Amino acid sequence: MFRSESINGKVVGELIAEGQSDPDILREFYERHVSLRRASAVAEIERGKATGEFSTDTDAELLVDAIFAPVYYRLLLRFAPLTEKYGSDLIDQVLLGVRMKQKLSSPKGRPGLPRKSQ
Repeated sequence: MFRSESINGKVVGELIAEGQSDPDILREFYERHVSLRRASAVAEIERGKATGEFSTDTDAELLVDAIFAPVYYRLLLRFAPLTEKYGSDLIDQVLLGVRMKQKLSSPKGRPGLPRKSQ
């Protein structure tokens, strides 16, 4: 991951900004940078599904979006720093809903908070 204050973070932010008026820049950025990392993350999630670490109904593409989107949000808006702690906390939070050991019973078989006894 890159930090918002690093040279990599600044360059990525500038490429995305420039790409808003030049789609070729965004395409090239995606092909050279994002797609490789995205494919690797999707493969790891699929591995986790196969080994039982994640629920089999986990949508790997959507999960990758849920992890990467907040990183780009902070990178572009620069309202808070991108730190290793933020990255770790973000991943832990996002994965709560897909880790098998974290599944709790709730109405209609959806993961959520346990029901209170009445």
